[in-house]
Amino acid sequence: QFIDKLGKVWKNKDLNLEHLKNFLDIDLKDKQFWICGTYGDPIYYNKLFDLISWLKSQGAHVHITTNGSYRPQTWWEDLANSLKSDDSITFSIDGIPENFTQYRVNADWKSILVGINTTTTHSEEIPHLIKAQFGMATQTDRILSTLYFLRILIWI
Repeated sequence: QFIDKLGKVWKNKDLNLEHLKNFLDIDLKDKQFWICGTYGDPIYYNKLFDLISWLKSQGAHVHITTNGSYRPQTWWEDLANSLKSDDSITFSIDGIPENFTQYRVNADWKSILVGINTTTTHSEEIPHLIKAQFGMATQTDRILSTLYFLRILIWI
């Protein structure tokens, strides 16, 4: 019943970081935290770096899933600096540049490449962090997306 009611009552508000800290009053060492968006992309959470910093200070591992659109290179550098080799960033890539927005409405391919390129070249630890997720596209487009993504990583 909760899930059925959620869409009717959700007001798309940001996570209250202090409430989360109080709620997670446990040992977080080596716990895995997956930060993803159902009602918005996590890279637009205004306290994302505070959240990551707090989780890392508690010994947790952070995994972010994002569409990756519209963030500048300096923002991605800051994100890369906040993560370690036991963390990860998953870019949700569906389709290829020619049909990408068919699956990811309002997304921007060029700015996603900025995120991928910056995080994979910014530090020695970061190349181990990057993953791709190809969920919404057709089977053919998933294959093409995978090949395209691998080509990007090989060129870096």
